Amino acid sequence: HNTVGIALPQFLPSGQLNPANPFSGADPTYTGQTGSAIINYAFGDIPSSNSYTNDVFRFAGGVKGDAFGWDYSSNLVVAHSSLDTVQKGFISYTALIDAVTNGTYNFANPAANSARVRSALAPGYDKTSTSDLDSLDLAANRSLWDMAGGPLGFAVGAQFRHESIDDPTLNPDFEFQGLGNAHTKGSRNVSAGYVEFNAPLLETLEMDVSGRLDHYSDVGSHFTPKIGIKWKPFDWVALRGTYSKGFRAPSFSENGSSSSQGFINHTPPADFIAAHGGSGNGYVNQYALSLATLANKDIKPEKARNYTLGVLVQPTSWLNVSVDYFNIKKENVIGPADASAALANYYA
Repeated sequence: HNTVGIALPQFLPSGQLNPANPFSGADPTYTGQTGSAIINYAFGDIPSSNSYTNDVFRFAGGVKGDAFGWDYSSNLVVAHSSLDTVQKGFISYTALIDAVTNGTYNFANPAANSARVRSALAPGYDKTSTSDLDSLDLAANRSLWDMAGGPLGFAVGAQFRHESIDDPTLNPDFEFQGLGNAHTKGSRNVSAGYVEFNAPLLETLEMDVSGRLDHYSDVGSHFTPKIGIKWKPFDWVALRGTYSKGFRAPSFSENGSSSSQGFINHTPPADFIAAHGGSGNGYVNQYALSLATLANKDIKPEKARNYTLGVLVQPTSWLNVSVDYFNIKKENVIGPADASAALANYYA
């Protein structure tokens, strides 16, 4: 703890001299100037500690086999995590103001404070954070018919998933000194289906075509296709290329019932410093800003367009060389808000 600038009053609400203030005059042996005392205090008699207990439950099972020319598999996963957090030693704003006003905490002689007084100042706080991930995956594949380069492969699958998280704040109502505030909460159901064809068009030419449709209960549906081609004009040379689209749903910290609050060090701009007496003026020194971030329920998923081109050369069994080119373009990239406009207005 490092509580700076606490003002201990000379008198208590009852009118008597404040015994917690060494300058109040309550000590008859003190002959110096009396009045309020401004102190910086570390609360060395109140230790800080954090403890964590994490319990994880996970069940996984599956079935696979073949029937009617199909190879099939299914996998079920049920996972639950629970994290208990206990923090002790952080000072409550409300309790501190009460202790200062009523003189219940002895700043001059901390050893005289009772365990009850210390407990009132730092009552501690605990929370339980939970997360769940349940999924069912179904997949099947088979050969359909022969092509010039071999059998046409076909695969189909589906996935059903439930995701949820509940991470309460460790500082409800901004009660504790020295802590920020953050919580994350969200829940959604996801279903998806995909198909894939592997087509050996020629002995030297192979094509892979696939597509996946995802539906999120909170952000809607999105289709992502992919096509890949591999051509071997010679046994020791292969040319390859792919084209695909990508999709990323926002996390619960980005679109759930979530927020975070912390502090950043900030220095005013140079022209503002110059206009207010230069860097020697305390008014323009670096100071801490509170930065709050709120999730946006209307935020859209990120999207991407990707393509690659490459060549693989293997002139001998002991040497192969490959060169690949990647081109990735992302849209609707999710990022933090920019506070520069608000700061510019303030300084203006």
